[in-house]
Amino acid sequence: MRHPLADWPVIRQRLEAFWAREILDRPIIQVTAPLPDAGIPIPAEPATLEDRYTDPVYQLTMHAARQAATYYAGDAFPTYRPVLGPGFLAGLLGAPVAYAPGTVWYHPCVTDLEAETPLTFSRRTPLWRRFARLMRAAAGQAPSHFILGQTDMVPPTDILATLLGPAALCMAMIGQPGAVKRWLASLTDTFVRQYRAQAALLPADNGYTAWLTTWSPTPSYALQNDFSCMISAEMFREFCLPELDTLTEVLDYSVYHLDGPGAIQHLDALLSLPRLHAIQWTPGDGQPPMAEWIPLLRRIQAGGKGLYLYCLPEEVAPLLEALRPEGVIIQTWANTPAEADSLVELAGRIPHH
Repeated sequence: MRHPLADWPVIRQRLEAFWAREILDRPIIQVTAPLPDAGIPIPAEPATLEDRYTDPVYQLTMHAARQAATYYAGDAFPTYRPVLGPGFLAGLLGAPVAYAPGTVWYHPCVTDLEAETPLTFSRRTPLWRRFARLMRAAAGQAPSHFILGQTDMVPPTDILATLLGPAALCMAMIGQPGAVKRWLASLTDTFVRQYRAQAALLPADNGYTAWLTTWSPTPSYALQNDFSCMISAEMFREFCLPELDTLTEVLDYSVYHLDGPGAIQHLDALLSLPRLHAIQWTPGDGQPPMAEWIPLLRRIQAGGKGLYLYCLPEEVAPLLEALRPEGVIIQTWANTPAEADSLVELAGRIPHH
């Protein structure tokens, strides 16, 4: 079986072209399929849930088993990143951590934005030390075995919603707008410092990736704001857009995770960000599949942004036929390696606009 990074030199060229909304030779398509059992023994479960998420030997052995059981076709490539829940930065700031079998939760620890001083990040916390130890262990295997990614780290508004609680943040935006903006400005600085602290743990020549399988040679990240579905378009522009504008200035490349119909009201504001490169549209549970959202996807392209789309295998052709292929990443799956290769060939046969 070919090494999953055998085609990495040309894959990285295609992924670099994505940010410039250009196309190298064919549309970017990332397809994975299951492989037969590779015979890598699954390690015994650690004694604690915390160790399940942070023990380097367990984590990297489990990843090796998953990677060996996956076929990477087209522009798909293997990545590893520690998974410590989207509230990871809130945990570094003091939010109590609750490890669960499926994710990691962080509980509110702030009660009054006006009376309390914004929290700051320290490398001395136990959570950071465990995370850094895991990243250093993974860096020893990257990028020859996989591309090492940064862990999930939602931007300032979502972090403040974790620290304070979503309902309390809604009320604070109405009753304490100055305090909210003060905290968000501080958390934006903290986000940048924490991002750079994570980046310092990446090995040379690794590049940058995270939970979305984009890649760039210089700093990039997937931004989001799930809290935005709870507020109006006007409040989003007032409280949330400034942090996103700052972060897109700090990052060389950025993509925004637009999640569900409730977030569409903010699309015009996002399209106004001059340094935002792309949008990942996620319809959400119970919504029509990706191919039913072509008018929205065309609106995003007309706004000068690229697209990152996760779709059903049967949607690959309709999407590529309806959209300009420049600046588009299609991610999907197949039942067998042969089916995965067929989808890649299909993407290459569709005429470019």
